[in-house]
Amino acid sequence: ITWVETEALADFNRPLELRPDYPATLNNRGVALGKLARNEEALIDFNRSLYLPPDDRDTVMNRGNTLDQLVRYVEALKDDNCALELQPDASDTLMNHGITLANFGRCDEAFSVYCRSLELRRDDPDTLYNVAGAHSKTGQCRESLQWLPRPIAGDP
Repeated sequence: ITWVETEALADFNRPLELRPDYPATLNNRGVALGKLARNEEALIDFNRSLYLPPDDRDTVMNRGNTLDQLVRYVEALKDDNCALELQPDASDTLMNHGITLANFGRCDEAFSVYCRSLELRRDDPDTLYNVAGAHSKTGQCRESLQWLPRPIAGDP
């Protein structure tokens, strides 16, 4: 936990004192709480935020990420699917869905979802790292190495 994360949480608390039902701030505070490993509190903020406008893709996706961190994969997959219904061509949502599937041990499905994400953002390093991680989980270490992004010329 860094000072910046702690300060970010305080920064989100201030506007919520004035307007406790502001969905965007609840979502952002939920993300900050998640970074502080306060996942149960983050879920409360995501749930409150979604009660107000229940169709905010980012909040649904963030709640799914938090549920994944809490090893509540069935619930996380429901949020992933909901977020994908709201915006089917969102590569970040596809990538997060792949992460949840891989964590849940459904790596074949995860690979399929990662491929869809990479069709939208071809060389996205986060998705490539997650594909490599899923291969590693299945014991395919050589295959895993093939997916790691190549350094960009001039990078150390």
